[in-house]
Amino acid sequence: MMAIDCVVSKLKSGAFAFGLAFALPLFCTSNVTSAADEQTAPKKAMVVLVQAHGCKVCAKIKPIVDELKNEYKTKADFVELEVTDPKTIKQSRKTAKELGVSFFLSFYEDNFPAVGVFNERRKCTKELYGLNKREDYKAAIDAVVRSSEKAAPPDM
Repeated sequence: MMAIDCVVSKLKSGAFAFGLAFALPLFCTSNVTSAADEQTAPKKAMVVLVQAHGCKVCAKIKPIVDELKNEYKTKADFVELEVTDPKTIKQSRKTAKELGVSFFLSFYEDNFPAVGVFNERRKCTKELYGLNKREDYKAAIDAVVRSSEKAAPPDM
């Protein structure tokens, strides 16, 4: 049986929008990389956690992500983008822009927590919204790591 969570999101206008958690992930298939991006693309996968202090669900996800960070430290980079207040949002936007994941943060900065799994070209391959099982996060990371390893040239 699939659980459906009601999500309340504060829009930029100050109004609130209501939605279903499974309907939120929209950006994984829409991220396009340019030829220039591909030439400068990092070699490792990346896992991005969008979270806020005081968020009870975020507090449950953080230890899972920390465990996975230890487990995948040589195969994936882990980034936490904090959206607690205007100051942390500003810093997170800067970081997201530098890493090429601004589109992901812009969607989830008001709809957190969220975990995005990105390949070495910073294409989002999986989005996990809200609290998921550790195995779901692990499967998403494994899939992108496997595909990155297949695409990587052999070591000389």
